[in-house]
Amino acid sequence: MKNIYFLSLLVFSLSTIFPISGQNYVTVKKTDGSSDTYLANDVKRIYFKDYSFSSGFKGDYSYVDMGVSVLWATCNVGATKPEEPGYLIAWAETSPKESYTWDNLKYCRDDGTRKYWYDADGNGGDGLEVLLPEDDAATVNWGSEWRMPTIEELRELIEACEWKRTNDFRGSGVSGVVATSKENGNVLFFPFTCYQDGEYTLCGEIWIWSASLFDASIDMRSPFTSAPYMRWIDERMSVADETQRRCGLNIRAVSAK
Repeated sequence: MKNIYFLSLLVFSLSTIFPISGQNYVTVKKTDGSSDTYLANDVKRIYFKDYSFSSGFKGDYSYVDMGVSVLWATCNVGATKPEEPGYLIAWAETSPKESYTWDNLKYCRDDGTRKYWYDADGNGGDGLEVLLPEDDAATVNWGSEWRMPTIEELRELIEACEWKRTNDFRGSGVSGVVATSKENGNVLFFPFTCYQDGEYTLCGEIWIWSASLFDASIDMRSPFTSAPYMRWIDERMSVADETQRRCGLNIRAVSAK
C-alpha cells in the first residue's frame, strides 16, 4: 500500500517546544526525514490514502475515477474501508434496522404513506422516479456531495469494467469482486455481503440499491413495492429488474465529477 505518509504519529505537548503556550500539536514524520506539525485541535481526521486505489476525496470519503460519468465511492455506506460490508438499508430509508418487513417500511404499500409510486395502468402516481435527497441513504449519511447511483449509472459502470472474483482482496482474506476500468485501469472492490428480507438472510453475493424507481429501458414499473438493484450472481455483475423495497441491501455512493 502506498500511503501519503508512512506515518509515525507523535503527539507532543507544546510545552516541550514553547512552554508558555501549553497547547498540543500533532507531528507527522515522513519517510524522507521531513515533518509537518499541526495544532491538534485543527486535526479532524488522519487519512492513509492508497494512490493505487483511491483517486481523491469528497468531504470525508474517498472515491475512484472509473472513467465514467460519475465518481464512485471506494466503500459501501456504513463501511470505513472497501473490505467492510457497510449498512443494510431498505429502499428510500437511510439507516439500518433489526428487521426488514412491510410493517416497518417507511413508505408502505397501501397504508396511506405511499411515496415513489406509479400506477402501471396509467391511472396516477406521484411523479417521483428517483430518490429525493432526504430519502437517499448516501446523501443523508455522507453529505450533499454524495448520492445513490441511478440505474443508468449502474449499467454504465458494469459496461465500463472488467469484473473478476477474488477470494483474498489485497491480502485481507475478504472475498468479493474487483471491477477494473477498461478506460483507465482504476479499481473498485465490492465485498460479498448479505441481504435481508424479514427473517430470511442470504449471504455470499453482492446487492447494491439503485436510486431509481424503475428500469426505464424495459419500463418495469411496479406500482409502489419494488426497485431495481445491481447484483453479482452466476459469476457476472448485472442489474436486476427489481426486488422488494422492504429488503435490506447495501449502498455504494457516487458523486459528480
